[in-house]
Amino acid sequence: MTESLSLNRNADSTLSPQAPRAASRGKVYFSVSPSEWVWNVIFMLSLSLTGLAMPLGNLLVVILLLRAFKVNREAFVFMLMLTLGGYALTEPKYQWGVNHMFFMVPFAILSMCVLRKSAPVKQTIIAYGVFAVITVGMCVLYGVESLYTQLRPMLLYLSFCFFAIPLLAFSGEGFDMHRFWNTVFSFMMIMCVFYILDGFVVRGWLFVPCSWINYEGTLSLWNHPIIYGPTGWIPRKYPPGLYSFALLLYPMAKYYKLKWWQWLLVIGAMCASRTSTILFSLVFGFILAQGSMKRYALYGILAAAVFTGLYFVDDAMGYSAETEQSTMRISSTINQFFDLSEAEDDEDLAEAGTGRMAQAIPSLEYIFSVGREWTGFGFVDPDTKIPFLIVENELVANPEFKYQAVNNVEITQVKEFLTLGFIGLAVWFGFIFGICRILRGMRYARYYTNVAIVLMLYGIGGFDSWFNFPGILIGAMAFASVLLANKPQSLEEYPGELPS
Repeated sequence: MTESLSLNRNADSTLSPQAPRAASRGKVYFSVSPSEWVWNVIFMLSLSLTGLAMPLGNLLVVILLLRAFKVNREAFVFMLMLTLGGYALTEPKYQWGVNHMFFMVPFAILSMCVLRKSAPVKQTIIAYGVFAVITVGMCVLYGVESLYTQLRPMLLYLSFCFFAIPLLAFSGEGFDMHRFWNTVFSFMMIMCVFYILDGFVVRGWLFVPCSWINYEGTLSLWNHPIIYGPTGWIPRKYPPGLYSFALLLYPMAKYYKLKWWQWLLVIGAMCASRTSTILFSLVFGFILAQGSMKRYALYGILAAAVFTGLYFVDDAMGYSAETEQSTMRISSTINQFFDLSEAEDDEDLAEAGTGRMAQAIPSLEYIFSVGREWTGFGFVDPDTKIPFLIVENELVANPEFKYQAVNNVEITQVKEFLTLGFIGLAVWFGFIFGICRILRGMRYARYYTNVAIVLMLYGIGGFDSWFNFPGILIGAMAFASVLLANKPQSLEEYPGELPS
């Protein structure tokens, strides 16, 4: 069982003898040993094989997880998160043949029962319990679908309980936050290489085989990979594999810097993804982590200058006739805000906001018209046949999408409102940001807050954010890492806040 966690209100100012030297030399480069690089590459390739539906990949993933648990717990917890969340390398329900959440959520709740509960852990468990009870209660009382139909999406929604698994994994062990950040950095650099290779070299779905907008029955398989070759069409690699960069913004703002070639990998991966909302979110999170008005102004001005230049370059490159999006999707995204400010009716709003606004407007009108704005409709099957849960959408051009499930919208905050109404929306925000108070005064306390805000911004662009497990697991991992870094054993073994 884990040791008690200490609030240690003065932990931020407790530095080891090495800390002043670290502070005087400013930021340092991330550092990963050659052997760690090798093992991390092997693990990521194993996940790619799993995503390509090669059984050997599944076996290797399990073996490497067991090895990491023995030799590097910081790597183990992040590897476990990648395995459970998929993050474009795998789609767990396809390649593992089972929904992980049916096992992870009960195991995490069991972990809460066996943990030795210090004050912060008790407070977290109570907060999570209240959040879960209210969610389940609202689905039982007000959900239109059967409880059985709601169970799967509800488990995904409640997957923040994952935070208990890293706590259990470090039972009797000290946690080194800087080793964790260096480990995350290593895996994300490998992910960037995979995105670049898939996007610009093999041009397909080989290294990141599950970065589709949706599956529609099409899978890239190890014996039949979908690739177009170096001279073929350049695909857009959807961004789930890049979500975990949210875990690196705070350390990059405070302690670490990248080498020039590492910046090139990050830029290359972002170009392969072509997802401006993720890029905007990460830049905003990096600026927010600076912690001083002077730095806010400096990095804010720099970011504005860079995006202004990219806007004009992207606009000059032209728009796709099929998607009406610019090449890098930067100018088209910014132009949407100008169009929104000039919109005069729902059709203008839908056209300005592309598919996201067109999805949301009819559902928002409907929820108010039927008096469900306080409780929502509960979790709804996207393919529901219940007439009460189907909305006619006259704002979309494609007739296939004229009728849609009421909560089949991309914007996370709107989806939350349609699912659980104003009550659920308030509880959702209250839980995500309310638990920040549990970490108040702890070492690295602002780390979780920064990650939470970035994930919330992801949701505006229609990505997993705080509503679905890939985003929620990242938030839970950030929260757990702060608790672990403040264990008495961690404070004793790693007393310095700065890299040694």
